[in-house]
Amino acid sequence: SIGLDQVINQSFNSNGESASLPGSNNEIKWSYGAPLEFSARLASTSTYQLSGLSDETVLVSNPSISFRERGAWALLKMLQRYQVSPGLQPTIANPGSVILEFPIDVKRVGLSTQAPDITRPPLISSVFKIPVGLDLYGLNPETKQIELLKLPDNFPFSAPPL
Repeated sequence: SIGLDQVINQSFNSNGESASLPGSNNEIKWSYGAPLEFSARLASTSTYQLSGLSDETVLVSNPSISFRERGAWALLKMLQRYQVSPGLQPTIANPGSVILEFPIDVKRVGLSTQAPDITRPPLISSVFKIPVGLDLYGLNPETKQIELLKLPDNFPFSAPPL
């Protein structure tokens, strides 16, 4: 995606743990009910600046942005909001991987087409899409072993009737 070379740090945070990309710690444990956050930071020398507004799930504070989900189903909410449709996901080595895309509104300092005495070129809006691959593991209740989870293509809206 255009502009990804401007993103110098990415991390997932939950339960006081952080998994950084790039970095050696790339695993966190999410517990039911815990909040989940994905953060990204642009390089201080970037020709881009964040232009989006903060809301209940996104916090923008130049040069950083955080995507937050809270509540009992924070992980599932994040998957639902940012998961790339299974049919649009690239071919990946691990068939259990989930690809999320976090959209970041930015403004880029563009080249001025006006007279050379203009000292500030116009800003050009764009959107970066930061792709992140996740492998989700869970405890198999029968074998008591940690196993890669295979998520359904679509989650149900409510529990089935009993």
